[in-house]
Amino acid sequence: MRVWDAASGKQLLDVPEPWYMPLFLSFSADGSRVAWAGQGNVHVWDVDAAREVRTISDPGGDVGPLALSADGGRLAAAVGPALSSVFDEVKVWDMADGREVMDAKSQRSVQDLAFNPDGSRLASFRWQHDAEGDRGGVTIWDAAAGLPVLRLGVPEGYGAAFPAFASKLRFQPDGGRLFLFNQIPHAPGRGDAAYEVWDATPTAGGGPRP
Repeated sequence: MRVWDAASGKQLLDVPEPWYMPLFLSFSADGSRVAWAGQGNVHVWDVDAAREVRTISDPGGDVGPLALSADGGRLAAAVGPALSSVFDEVKVWDMADGREVMDAKSQRSVQDLAFNPDGSRLASFRWQHDAEGDRGGVTIWDAAAGLPVLRLGVPEGYGAAFPAFASKLRFQPDGGRLFLFNQIPHAPGRGDAAYEVWDATPTAGGGPRP
């Protein structure tokens, strides 16, 4: 795996190629750290120093979407049973000591994760469709307490016949809004992509914003 400076083209990091192919990775907002999942572990590297600074061994299953907080101090991952490709737990580790500080179970089919700018909140998006009518949605968590502070329903147009692909969550730089992008092939009335924007402050009740 290699990392380049996008402005100069200079190569900053060259990790010897593993025998497995990492499918998920995440940079911290300042670009100083990069995390990726593979071979049952999560690896975090300091890009400037070109060295591994933390390994999360045996995270509890296969690892899916990842998110590093802006300062690289916390790592979030969606975790699921081995070889299932379904990520049903959201975990957070403190990068200073590798301690697990959050484990939210029974999330079912987590598609993406994102920290707010100061790392105090973590957003997760899950998509599902079951007999009870649960279609998933977005949850904003207190990253320190591991408790949900705001739940946002799944947008209209998502359903069993039109699952969401390529889901991406991102907070606005001030943390006030949360953006969700989804590729939804052939969803009626929505085209091939959908953008959703919510008020992400816990006291706002998750109301949509234009």
